[in-house]
Amino acid sequence: MNKSFFKTAIIALLCLPLFFINVKSSHDWGDDFAQYIHQAKNIVKGIPQTNTGYIFNEQNPLFGPRCYPIGFPLLLAPVYAIAGNSIHSFDLLITSFLFLSAIIMFIFYRKHFSSLVAGILVLVFIYNPFLLNFKMDIMSDIPFIFFLLLCTYLYQSLKPFNYQKALLLALLAAFLISIRNIGVIFIITVFIDSMVHYFRNRKEIRSRIYGSKEVLFPLVIASGGLIGFIILNKIIFHTSSDGFFSYSYFFDSSQIIHLIQKNLNYNVVTLRGFFETYNGNWNFISIICSTIIVAFIILGMIRKRSEHIDFIDTLVLLYSGMVIIYPYSSAGIRFLLPVVPYFLYYSIIGMKSLKINLRMNHQILAVLFGTMILFTYKTQWINILNTQDTIIQGPQEPENQAAFDYIIHNLPEDARINFTKPRALALYADRSAYCDVAGLSAADINDNMSDNNIGYILVNNDIADDSLKAFVRNPAYPMKVVWSNSKNTLYEK
Repeated sequence: MNKSFFKTAIIALLCLPLFFINVKSSHDWGDDFAQYIHQAKNIVKGIPQTNTGYIFNEQNPLFGPRCYPIGFPLLLAPVYAIAGNSIHSFDLLITSFLFLSAIIMFIFYRKHFSSLVAGILVLVFIYNPFLLNFKMDIMSDIPFIFFLLLCTYLYQSLKPFNYQKALLLALLAAFLISIRNIGVIFIITVFIDSMVHYFRNRKEIRSRIYGSKEVLFPLVIASGGLIGFIILNKIIFHTSSDGFFSYSYFFDSSQIIHLIQKNLNYNVVTLRGFFETYNGNWNFISIICSTIIVAFIILGMIRKRSEHIDFIDTLVLLYSGMVIIYPYSSAGIRFLLPVVPYFLYYSIIGMKSLKINLRMNHQILAVLFGTMILFTYKTQWINILNTQDTIIQGPQEPENQAAFDYIIHNLPEDARINFTKPRALALYADRSAYCDVAGLSAADINDNMSDNNIGYILVNNDIADDSLKAFVRNPAYPMKVVWSNSKNTLYEK
């Protein structure tokens, strides 16, 4: 057993507790997760991807597309085939991708830093309380992180390329984009990296017989990734196109400067908040650490790019740029999460660039600082462990399961229901569901129900929009109570 394998095995052991933290059997009302699971169900049953029962609202396209790209549902499909609609099993799948991401991160960091520093960076990211909570959600973000890290690692480590390596990366790139469309940044970075390499070394490349292939193979990866995405999503599975960069519909070039300023400020604050976890009486340490680490990240990015821009720099720059100009900017850390592992890489570069004589090398300083950050997680860790066995407010609550059960057994199969979380209802009650824009007038809600042939309204007291609650009480549009319990009331038009 060589030292490299042994050190990687130690990191794997340190990350095994992930499989025992926040692996739940209940899910929140997020609703996106239900669409992903329903698409996985359709894959298993051979049903078209858009046949989920979700009635797409043209007036509210940002609520969610008719269906998502096929990548994440394909990952869920084997789990669904074996375990059915099991939140616990899906949570284990998400945890597995977080675990694998930790391994790849460690391998990547070890190429640049000592094993000790690499291990600390992995633990700081993997055991961040936000991630420990976020991995409960059946969402595409964590698998996307894994495949982005994998594609990046393979692109850098498989050189020189041959046709087999290029084809492998093209297939992985196609799957990456099929998980989240912003994965197209990877193939754009591959293209830019190959062009920069060519112009820097064009005389030497032209003189070699193999030279033309040095340019050809990256182009195969980039074009193959796009072609593979189209084949997978448009030819094999026929996913809808309204999910591709859907927020770009709201892009206003005249407001670009204001948008950049707003998003830049928002994402810097969000990145700092990722490391600033509430820690009781020791919260001042968390504030100090989060401020310092963001400063190190910015310093490291400046230092690195002032010396030599490589593949990682281009990838992070393009990805961050896309986030900064994106019209929708209320997703918290989710949009930045895939590049946080690279930000941690920059933080060490920034730390090393400081010319301060602390009578300790930068390796010891990095370990001490990383340990302080892990200490700031303590209070949130305790809270997570104390609450991980509770049922989350969502579809698995007994009152909501009772509502879905009543709908399944008492409403006609062609019933169409207005509900705040239509994709969850479509999955758990097997009926078509629709959601209005929040805050509509009673007249508009009534018109929309007529236009979409909606015959029922399910009002959940925890999540229903106030306008919907007001509508069912409005005598001008009488609704009959069909069934109710402590949380839900089902009305018939």
